[in-house]
Parts: sequence; C-alpha cells; structure tokens
Amino acid sequence: MPNLQAYVSPSGTALLSKPSLTISPEAASLSSCNLTQIYKAPPPSKSKLSSNTTVAKVAHQRCLFLGQKFSWQATRRHFSSSESSSMTVDQATAIATPSKQSLVVESPPPETELFRQKQAMRALIKQRLREIPKEQKLRESIEVCERVMASEIYQSSKHIGIYVPLPSELSTLMLLEDILQPNSGKCCYVPKTNPDCSMEMLRVFSMEDITDLQQSSLKMREPDWVDRHNIPRPNALHQGHLDLLLIPGLAFDQKGGRLGRGKGYYDRYLQRVDEMMKARDTPPVFTIGLALSCQLVDQVPMDKYDHMLDAVFCPRRL
Repeated sequence: MPNLQAYVSPSGTALLSKPSLTISPEAASLSSCNLTQIYKAPPPSKSKLSSNTTVAKVAHQRCLFLGQKFSWQATRRHFSSSESSSMTVDQATAIATPSKQSLVVESPPPETELFRQKQAMRALIKQRLREIPKEQKLRESIEVCERVMASEIYQSSKHIGIYVPLPSELSTLMLLEDILQPNSGKCCYVPKTNPDCSMEMLRVFSMEDITDLQQSSLKMREPDWVDRHNIPRPNALHQGHLDLLLIPGLAFDQKGGRLGRGKGYYDRYLQRVDEMMKARDTPPVFTIGLALSCQLVDQVPMDKYDHMLDAVFCPRRL
C-alpha cells in the first residue's frame, strides 16, 4: 500500500491526499494506510470532488497511526471493469476523524551509530573482496582449509555444519571433499534458508549432492528438503547432533567477532543451537569463522544479538 501525505486543516480534521496514484484492482479497496508526514494546510477545495467522482465508504478499516483507530471515508474515480489491470487515481482523498488526543507523528527512529558502523564496514569489505585477485583467494582458501583439517577440533568432530561458498567467499570445497569422502566417519550438513530469515542445516551425503544444489533467491546454493530419492534430508537440530560449525562472514576480528551480511541467519541459528544444547545438557557447538586476509579488521562492531565465535581461521594466525 503506497503512503499518503497527511494534512491537518485549521478545524483539526486530518485530510489524506495523494494525486496521480497508481494502484492495482486488488489494492483499490484501501485496506490500510500508513500516515507518514503531517503538514498545516487548508482542506482541498470542493471543486476537486467532481460529478464523476463516487464516494466509497470503507467500513471497519484501520489506520496505523500511533496506535489510533480512525473511521474512514474515501473518494476516488469510478473505473469500469474493461479498463486495464493497473488504474490511475487522479485524486484519492480520505477523511479521518481522530480521537480527542492530539495528533502527533513521531519520525522514524534515527539510524544508530552502531548500524552506520556496520554498514560502513560491510561496504569496505565488499570492496576489498571485489579487488582481491582470484589466485590469491584460491591460495588463501587452500591454506585456511589445511589449517582447519589439521586442527584437533576438526579431527575429533563427527557432525559438521559447513557453508557452500559464494563466489566472493573463502572456498570450502577442499573441506567438503574431505568430510564427504567414503569412510571419513563424519556427517556433513549445509545451510537451507527459510523465507523468515531462519536457517536449517540439512545433511548431504556426497559431492554429487553438492553438485546438484540449486541456487536460491539469495544466490546461495542450497539443498532441497528431500534427496534425489524423495527421502527427507536429516536436519542437524532434529537429529540432535552438531559438533562443529564452520561459518562464513564479511568481517572478523581476533576476539571472535563476526560481521555477516545483515540478515541474521547465523545469529538466529546459533541462538537456537545454544538453547537446544542447554536443554539437552550436551556440550556446546564449537564455532569457527573462515576468513580471507582482506576480511580481517581490528574490531567488528557488535550488539547483544551478535554471537562471538570460538575461533577464526585465516591465512595469518589470530
């Protein structure tokens, strides 16, 4: 629903007006509207309500305006059913009767300094990733994967969650091949995202499964919920097993700070994992961030919702 400009007449009546508004037939019923701005202005002249304008009473509608409810009357052009699926409203005016409480519109909360710091750091690291030579990225990816495979935590872990890399990320293909080799004694889980920005880790059984992964709307290669035999893939949380989680990100620091891409997939997932492990009284999942040298910063800006990692593996040891 598009925003309408809000005006207040000298008499105190709130008038909403938006000329040349384009709406679809589905939106023509005016189900709700957000009031965004208030100005002192005279009411529109009566001449604007021409003879070919019909008045439609919109019953039981709600206006999201500081939690107040308004009763509505709307005026708009009458359209025949033969017109195209997109209609132009020359004048849409709604009269809202406010409660006795004075009308005050609060402006949206300003961006916090922490938010600005995160956005600036994301832009910086994305630029660095665009500039890093492919040969250097491959060389650093191999070095980091070798360090992971040589670590005690990796060698002792049976159930491992690992990301399938985007082109800009440190490549994990060497690790995937090692985990998925026959008789490795390890189980491999890769991310599957949901529309609500939550995430699951589903099991894959072979590099052939990795090759078959489909690109999601986020341009991530993800597994289907079922395998090629139409059997549901085991979910790491449902199975109750996850020893190690190898995590991507945009920026990392030496304290285990991590800056993601802003959707919160991993932070939400780690919260769920922590709650599950505590409920089952099992050891927590060990988390490792995998970073290229250009992704290392002195300090990542973090808030209470951001999870610290247990370790960061990179070309130069932290």
